Amino acid sequence: MKGDIREKDELDWLAYPKVLFAFACVILAVSMVTFALSMVWVQDMFAPAPETQATDWFRLAVRWKEPGQSESEEREYGIGSAHVKSELNDDALFACAIIETAMLLHKSEYAGDASLESIVTLLGNMQQKDFYQAEFEQLIRELKSTE
Repeated sequence: MKGDIREKDELDWLAYPKVLFAFACVILAVSMVTFALSMVWVQDMFAPAPETQATDWFRLAVRWKEPGQSESEEREYGIGSAHVKSELNDDALFACAIIETAMLLHKSEYAGDASLESIVTLLGNMQQKDFYQAEFEQLIRELKSTE
């Protein structure tokens, strides 16, 4: 039944861009969850004084339920000009590189002047890389070398 079983070299679902995109999606999802959890952990840092609420650009409301509890808790954080930094941290740079890669792989109309070179530059601006970030950079460099 050769028609039912594909040979190893015929597996088209393991095409390099698809694997790279799936890897990028997983990393983006992990980054988003990490960001959401960090917002909960630094809750007091973003809680504005009552007199600064009028200068907030927007309010972020986070609702969660502790394991075993029946009622959820909600915290609200004000985000304004006091929270803007002049430089992005490594996590933000990595998230930008993931998003830019996804837009390139999907040939998004919103990709603008995104390129593999700009992704390599973003990743190069990171101060410290963990294993996954370094592996992602290596994949991008390999993809760039095939152009």
